[in-house]
Amino acid sequence: MEPDKLCRRCQKLDLSPLFSQAPSHGEVVPLVFVGQYVSRACALCRLFEIYCAGDGMGSGTLISASWRYASNYGWKEPDDGFDFRILGILPEVSSYSRDEAAFHRALFRLRGYIGEPVTSPPSWTDGTIGPRSLDPRAINYPLLRAWLNYCNQKHCRKTDCQPLKVDNQWHFRLIDCKTRLVVEAASLGTRCPPFLALSYVWGKAIQPRQLDYTQPLQNLPLTIEDSLTVTDKLGFRYLWVDQYCIRQHDEGDKHSQIRLMAEIYGSAQATIVAAAGSDPTYGLPGVSKTRRSAQPHVKLRSGYLTWSYGSTKDDISSSAWSTRGWTYQEGVLSSRRLVFTDKQVYFQCGLSSFSEALNIPFDRVGSASNDDMFPRFRTAPYSLEIGDRIYEYTHRKLGNEDDILNAFQGILGQFSNHKPPIHNIWGIPVLCSPKNWIRSPKGFLAGLCWSLGEPPDGEPPARRHGFPSWSWAGWKGVAILHPHNDAVRPDSLVENDIYVAFESLDRTRTEWSELGPSLQTGARSDQSQLRVLALDCHAFLFENQVFDVIGLKMMGIKNTGIDIGDLSSDIDRVVVSADPPGLIYSLDKAMRWTDHEFRQQLLVGIPIKLQTTWEEMPRFFVLVMQQKADSDLYERVGHFEWSDPRKLFDFETFSRSVATRRMVLRIV
Repeated sequence: MEPDKLCRRCQKLDLSPLFSQAPSHGEVVPLVFVGQYVSRACALCRLFEIYCAGDGMGSGTLISASWRYASNYGWKEPDDGFDFRILGILPEVSSYSRDEAAFHRALFRLRGYIGEPVTSPPSWTDGTIGPRSLDPRAINYPLLRAWLNYCNQKHCRKTDCQPLKVDNQWHFRLIDCKTRLVVEAASLGTRCPPFLALSYVWGKAIQPRQLDYTQPLQNLPLTIEDSLTVTDKLGFRYLWVDQYCIRQHDEGDKHSQIRLMAEIYGSAQATIVAAAGSDPTYGLPGVSKTRRSAQPHVKLRSGYLTWSYGSTKDDISSSAWSTRGWTYQEGVLSSRRLVFTDKQVYFQCGLSSFSEALNIPFDRVGSASNDDMFPRFRTAPYSLEIGDRIYEYTHRKLGNEDDILNAFQGILGQFSNHKPPIHNIWGIPVLCSPKNWIRSPKGFLAGLCWSLGEPPDGEPPARRHGFPSWSWAGWKGVAILHPHNDAVRPDSLVENDIYVAFESLDRTRTEWSELGPSLQTGARSDQSQLRVLALDCHAFLFENQVFDVIGLKMMGIKNTGIDIGDLSSDIDRVVVSADPPGLIYSLDKAMRWTDHEFRQQLLVGIPIKLQTTWEEMPRFFVLVMQQKADSDLYERVGHFEWSDPRKLFDFETFSRSVATRRMVLRIV
């Protein structure tokens, strides 16, 4: 086969050392500047252009480096002298970080590298590390099976990897890939056979229809058809797909199956993640009709060069799958994932990760990877993570806003099984002490101190009706918990003497000490009796002079005997933040309201003092409530937050300045 055509510049490059000489560890050799203008007829220029295109680099310096120097993936590196040369393009930047080696490694981790492709060895346990040439028309099923077998054999005692054992009390269904019938899992024997699950984007193409469960499934969307093929090729017979295994027109069945999401995805041998396309008609690239992107490669006189691709995080995070609310918990709760993208298949279990385009012999696999897409969370979630999970989840979109808690139910259930358990009330985490947690609602009060960030789509935060305004679930926006519940000091909230109770919309009252089964779930229908939050607390009315105390526009704090000047000029002074403006109305407008307008739009502030175990100085939160028109009910409309590193402003001083008084507020 003749070499590819090269331009004059690339013909002058001496790339023969890539195929013959062993590099020195730590050696980075600049070869040539790669400009923005390339020859379209030159195969090597096109390869360089594609390599740079992912980050819009446009140009940079082509460098040669040692693989050992550039790699930082958690792989084992036996002292056998093994090493090889790789190519990368160093972007034009004004300066490097202090650690130049770390900069180089981050570049190769993000963009991958160009090198000589390796041939697949007879055994996946040996061979060399290097880029692997992919067939855009076919999946390497033996490789995928090898990944699953490796995890089964090497991680057999690791709870983060092993699927959960199916309980016969779980009532769910599976698709039989041979008969195409939807069958009850309990009918398959005393021990449920191993199965795979599918996570995909419904899109607008799916209109749930009434199924005849006595007949084989027909006319399935391509993604479902391809998933059945993958299941069979990997040696399994059964597949779980929500659209067919949940009776979509039976509300009782839907509710019970939603409660089983953690168990279903957790007990699957692996989850097929369809991270390509925006609906189930797209298919899984490489399985049947949908081809994968052609992997860039060049044939030189001295050998082949191909691109190992870069971090799979970019491909997955930019997919439609990563924007949907329901798919978030499906990925997080799975024990193993096989992610199908337009380029390649990616695998991640609880301890390792692999990708098709990079050959990693199993004898060189370490116990960690820097390219993980999914948090290592499933079996023993660390209690601090609940704020992270809520933050990540609220970046996503829902087709039906009523599903805000349903689509997160599996993750909430995992935290409820934590020891000590973290239950929730309408999504607000409640840390339960292993002793007698019901004596104090401090963990819940800390959970009320969340704020809203701007949604990723640029839309302003807005109310999600049907959910309490005091919960993050009641708002469309990115929820940020301040702080994580279990990090609150035991004495952090006692100064405000807040008493907590709940009411249903018909005024049936539940005291904090009476809470029981309601905390075992976050499902909307199960917590309707906790819809109204009743707080007996110290609060204050917002008046024009109060904004002088608060320093809403960073103008300083007045009427306190403390003159700290312009807050915006000194980050060591009191820092004031608030929810994004325009939440329901701009709170700035209140500075121009008359006293009559204040009475018309009654605003109440509830100050709360917070202190985490890792922060020396406390923070002050003020929850801002607005009275509903012609009602004694209030809604949460925002918050203010202070941190005071120089101890210039204490909680008691603030409370006196705004003239707090005892109030009972019913908040919906």
